[in-house]
Amino acid sequence: MIRMRSLRASLTVGLTLSMALLLSAPTLVSARPAPLAFGVGPTVGTNETTGALPTSVSPGSKVAFDVWARNTGGSNIAKLFLTGRTSGIFHSATVVNSKAKGSCVAGRGGLVQLECSWKPLSKGGSVQVRVIFTTPASGAAMTVDFEWSSNGYVLGGNNSHGDLFTQSDSVALNGNANAFAGGFLTTGDNNVVETNPALGTGNPQSTKITSPALNIPVTAAEDDDITDCQELFYGCFGQASVLNVNNGQSFPSGFTVQIVYNSKHWNAEFVHFLDDGTYEVLEECDCETPVAPCVDVQIIGNKTYVTAYLTENGKIIGH
Repeated sequence: MIRMRSLRASLTVGLTLSMALLLSAPTLVSARPAPLAFGVGPTVGTNETTGALPTSVSPGSKVAFDVWARNTGGSNIAKLFLTGRTSGIFHSATVVNSKAKGSCVAGRGGLVQLECSWKPLSKGGSVQVRVIFTTPASGAAMTVDFEWSSNGYVLGGNNSHGDLFTQSDSVALNGNANAFAGGFLTTGDNNVVETNPALGTGNPQSTKITSPALNIPVTAAEDDDITDCQELFYGCFGQASVLNVNNGQSFPSGFTVQIVYNSKHWNAEFVHFLDDGTYEVLEECDCETPVAPCVDVQIIGNKTYVTAYLTENGKIIGH
């Protein structure tokens, strides 16, 4: 008689064999990402909407970006890398390390314009990078893709075999030279920022800022909106000359602004609207020793030349 194994016995043997194979197979475990907090802006732990200084620049001018990272885990991050991928050109980088050793250099080519490395980033340690790029000569904006990694970088971008943390930032490029000029001024730059001084049809006004310092963002602009003046004074004219010297910082020693109108304005007054919402009517300067805030007005030919000595940012409108 031929004996047949029962179906139940066959299933039991198969299941036992499968369990044995499963237990003997290597265990696959997904690696946990590095405990890294990161963001943009000048302060570690505060993630701003942008780290660009200033947020708009003239095409071909420089812009700075502030980025940071911090080890939030309970042990060292053995290695940390950062790249910046952008169509701009690397100018320089400044690094502030806390419980870390590392630095930044120009990228090795292509769109990789920044490469940084640290070894290690200790528990609770942080790194801050201010990188300056020269923007393209044309276009509406320049984007920078910042990539943090604990696994190194390769030419063309970070190695994504493991931890890869990305954050994009950008700066607007304002090519309207008649109404805008500026960028991040660095050592060796001319400290004068000026909208198009060739006045005429379509360009009735120019604004020039003599910066009180370098390695800061400075922009000058003209805005057709003079509602602030019209709500308070009669006969407001021209455009608002908008001043940005180091993102609203005050300068007790003062800085100089020159506004030129392609028209004559006899007996005009000039109002300085401050960033905090207050305003001041600028008094006439002492010719020998101008003390800010004050203003000197001259009419030469068919133009009005206004030189303002200020300690704070804001905008100037005539009436």
